[in-house]
Amino acid sequence: MEFVGTKLSYDIVPMFGTSESDKQILIRENGEIITTSIQKHIEFIKSRTKESDDKDGIVKFNDCIRLLKWWREHKILKSSGSIDEIPSFLIDLLAAKAYAKCGVDTTYPQTLANWFSYLSFVVKSRETIWFNDFYTTPKPDTTKAWNVLDPVMPDNNVVKNWLGYQIDELAAWFQESAELMNKAIGADLSGDDVRSLESLKLIFGKIFASHCN
Repeated sequence: MEFVGTKLSYDIVPMFGTSESDKQILIRENGEIITTSIQKHIEFIKSRTKESDDKDGIVKFNDCIRLLKWWREHKILKSSGSIDEIPSFLIDLLAAKAYAKCGVDTTYPQTLANWFSYLSFVVKSRETIWFNDFYTTPKPDTTKAWNVLDPVMPDNNVVKNWLGYQIDELAAWFQESAELMNKAIGADLSGDDVRSLESLKLIFGKIFASHCN
């Protein structure tokens, strides 16, 4: 579903219930029948959100996901490259990967700087991303340039249609944003609020300034 005049869109996928309350069936365009679980997908994010919320500190996993999705919208809007969409589900999984490896720091800027830098490395090196919440053996598709596996369905590679140059572009986006965030942090520490805000605007867009004191 696309909203005319905007970049806002939603993927609507009809599902069929099964005899098990936590399993559903969906049918892909090619006729392939897939068994999945909405409940497990929700639990995947909720478990990390709860773990983060239970820890001391102001930085929360779920807020970092929101910031990454804001960042995504700005990058896609301003980019003239090969990436015209980054699914929200992919952002969720990349955030979960960064959270698992880097955790959260004491501030949002430092946390995002760490995440951007780490994700740049992961994407550039084409590291297979998977999670052991609901299965213990990943099934990467070696015919694809990169694998980011659905945490519920190991046969579902979320980036199976991504091409090498798109992956490299995404890695470059993360690297550039890591550098800009570190510049923003450095400027803030030196008391240069104007220069710090200018770097943040390059990451999140000019509208970001209206959300700052």
